[in-house]
Amino acid sequence: MAGALTLGAPLGISLSLQGSYGTDDAVSFGAIAGIDLLRLTVYRQALLPVWPNPFPAQQRGRDVASR
Repeated sequence: MAGALTLGAPLGISLSLQGSYGTDDAVSFGAIAGIDLLRLTVYRQALLPVWPNPFPAQQRGRDVASR
């Protein structure tokens, strides 16, 4: 039997917890923490009043198309 729980937070931060129970009382646990660098930098939409995003991907696409 195995299970996992993954939690996500703003700015591309995630936490995943895994666990399993097998035959002969074999038990395992694991945890993974991650940061999505593109969501933290280019695609960030959170905290804009406090931490401005100088090169947002949405505006960059419009600038290139208008030239």
